[in-house]
Amino acid sequence: MNEKTIVANVYPSPNFSKIRGYITLTKPRLLSSVLLSTVLGYILPVDSSADVLPLLYLLLGTAMIGSGAHTLNQWQEQIPDSKMRRTKNRPLPTGKLSGNEALAFGIIIS
Repeated sequence: MNEKTIVANVYPSPNFSKIRGYITLTKPRLLSSVLLSTVLGYILPVDSSADVLPLLYLLLGTAMIGSGAHTLNQWQEQIPDSKMRRTKNRPLPTGKLSGNEALAFGIIIS
């Protein structure tokens, strides 16, 4: 007797396109330069302490605020972005993410 077993996917696979869209909203390249200048500003003073934990908190807060600001800026400028050649492939003008998704994400991470 030949029986076929059908296995249902109980856990849906993540939508990587949407995840990439959220990451793109944060403008990681621009954010990395902000974080680099934050690290340099923290360690360059002569009397700075060598504590790593405050630096990590500073970087986390800066990354969240910066990412939120970049996201909210793209939410605000989604209509002009759709008309410009340089920005028309961003997640909001292409429809990879909705305006409401971007707004909620920007507010939450800010």
